[in-house]
Amino acid sequence: MFKKSWLKVFMIFVLGVFMFAGVMGCGAEDMEPAPTDEENVEELTYPITIKDMTGREVVIHKEPETIVSLRPSATETLFALGLGDRVIGVTEYCYYPAEAQEKEKVGDFMINVEKVISLDPDVIFTFEHQDETVDTLIEQGYAVIDLDSKTLEEVLESINLVGKVTNTSEKAADLVEELSLEIEEIRDFTSTLSQEDKPKVFVMIDTESLYTVGSDTYLNNLIETAGGINIAADVGAGWPVLSEETIFEEDPDFILCTFPMRDLVMARENWQELKAVKNDQVIDVDGDIVSRPGPRVAQGLRHIFEIIHE
Repeated sequence: MFKKSWLKVFMIFVLGVFMFAGVMGCGAEDMEPAPTDEENVEELTYPITIKDMTGREVVIHKEPETIVSLRPSATETLFALGLGDRVIGVTEYCYYPAEAQEKEKVGDFMINVEKVISLDPDVIFTFEHQDETVDTLIEQGYAVIDLDSKTLEEVLESINLVGKVTNTSEKAADLVEELSLEIEEIRDFTSTLSQEDKPKVFVMIDTESLYTVGSDTYLNNLIETAGGINIAADVGAGWPVLSEETIFEEDPDFILCTFPMRDLVMARENWQELKAVKNDQVIDVDGDIVSRPGPRVAQGLRHIFEIIHE
């Protein structure tokens, strides 16, 4: 993790000057002592009021000691900030990092509201909540933070938000700086590509219904940032269903399968003339990495970038 915040660079410089002056005997005893981290970092005082990623105001009454995560991406962020020991509840799909699997389970796609209440957490993190049980938890007075993020920039913003809520802002800033550098490295390359140099991509979520990702989704933003063109971006928002006619009209260069579906796609007799099939560019991607808007965001971006620009 990069440790190049301006504060640390400044302190190293000041300490270096101080030590040099002492060695050379140039009146170091008259110099002011270098400021400590504690003197420079403003102490966070609770209660605090924050706005979550939906713009809803939430009051955090004290520094959270117990946390429940209702989404894998939120869980990954909490562990990345060193907050694993405070996490007391996660979902069945929160299996990264491995330590998350040891936590109490509070549901899967459907949340067991009674279980969450029994754990009585100080704060609850969710993501793009569509479950009425989340509304119930808010009505019960729990501090629920929605980390809904549809772009890379919003993912970084959500990490800083978790840091602010949990009093780990410095760690969050370091993580965001590291991720930003990795993202910009790829963006510097893809920003120079012409439309002709950007491969067409079809994201396949289901082999039967041909569900894919629309214009306002995180994965769409990942593809565009990686220098690709999502053939469903103009179809609509959310998760539209494409017709085979549309797929053949667009004739994508790559078909990215978010689950292991490559063999099924390659075996479709009526798809053999598709460019992606003919060129053996139907790829089973790591669905977790490319679909979870959390601390592995740069890894997911690079995963797609290396596939479509190999």
